[in-house]
Amino acid sequence: LLAPFAAIARSDLGAVATAIAIAGVPLAALTGFLGARALTNSPHIRAAGAVGWAAAPPLLGAVSQGHVAGGGWHVLAPLALVCVVVAWRRASVPALGAAAIVFAYMSAASPATSALALLVSAAGAVGCAGHRWLWLPVPAFAVLLPAFQAALHTPAPWKILLSTPGQASLAAPSRLGLLSFSPTSTVDSSNLGAVELASLAVPGFLVLLAVACLLRRRNSGRIRAGFVLLGAGWLWAAAAAATTVGDAVAGASLLPARGWAGIGLSLAFLGLFTVLVSAGDGLRT
Repeated sequence: LLAPFAAIARSDLGAVATAIAIAGVPLAALTGFLGARALTNSPHIRAAGAVGWAAAPPLLGAVSQGHVAGGGWHVLAPLALVCVVVAWRRASVPALGAAAIVFAYMSAASPATSALALLVSAAGAVGCAGHRWLWLPVPAFAVLLPAFQAALHTPAPWKILLSTPGQASLAAPSRLGLLSFSPTSTVDSSNLGAVELASLAVPGFLVLLAVACLLRRRNSGRIRAGFVLLGAGWLWAAAAAATTVGDAVAGASLLPARGWAGIGLSLAFLGLFTVLVSAGDGLRT
């Protein structure tokens, strides 16, 4: 899927992947600003949401580890959000087609995203009474078909859903670290210093603020939907962090590597993003 970009840049796939990892933060700020357009018309709220999305722990963890799939998924997630929302509200076929393409790229980064695309497709077909929504996951499954076929010859085919392309990473969060939204946080109750407490306090404040947003009547449906994404993302991250998906090189040894929790945490943070931006819509700025 990166081949067209490599051809345009007249470079190889490795260089394109490296560029995506390096440019992840500014790209996330851009897509965060565009994605927030589906939730609010306020440029101030959109700008604040874009800054928060670019500074999100899942993205920073992916960039620090050079995890291109995790960074790319995070960058694309707000685009998927805005395409789905526009297609839902306006019955827009171009927006639905764009959503299908974005989901295909996200599924290439994380095969479990194909299941998410399937759920969105079913919800759209029922909620919008539109058979076109059934086409939404088709590009994603077309991209993943060779990988799924290869996985059938492994002892645990289902693990392909929690795998990501590229070399497996040894970085994995602790159970308490999942609450910080960082895929590399190993904080636990035995090493709670000032830095560790801050890494939990800031996300904790945002979650408490999101809970307070439940009192808002405006956009209450979007706010509840955001909490669904938040919970689903945390469950996804916990499942990935608990599953051994391959081996990673550590010096001269091969060590078991668990799934990259950052993609589930990006989904969780997208839920938080949805709640806070939706609740901010209509406020005086």
